[in-house]
Amino acid sequence: MRAALILASVLLAHPVKAETWVQGPTPLFRWDTGGAVLTVAAIDVAPVQVVWQGRAIAGRIDYAGPPLIHGARYFVEARLADGRTLGAIFAVDPGLAVPSREVAITAARELGQIVAATRPLSP
Repeated sequence: MRAALILASVLLAHPVKAETWVQGPTPLFRWDTGGAVLTVAAIDVAPVQVVWQGRAIAGRIDYAGPPLIHGARYFVEARLADGRTLGAIFAVDPGLAVPSREVAITAARELGQIVAATRPLSP
């Protein structure tokens, strides 16, 4: 969880776009297989806030936390039972033309990779 908070703090200082937009207030998180512990953090606030944590025994879980803010970016981290850590950045837009609530968590997220892949904001 500490890694998710550090990562989210780094994302606040960099222009990172949401990778997935969902229509509804209750996203469905999916990953390849196995159990996982999920953490969802709001990354558009300072300090970054963990808004929900959940545990799943299969490769999916419905978000069951407080309402998510339209347009705000969130980072979801999945710590899988096999030791891998996956993550995704998502946002909510109730006006999507094609309704979707699924967030695929497929990218391996390591803090060093995110820092190296982002550019500082222009002065």
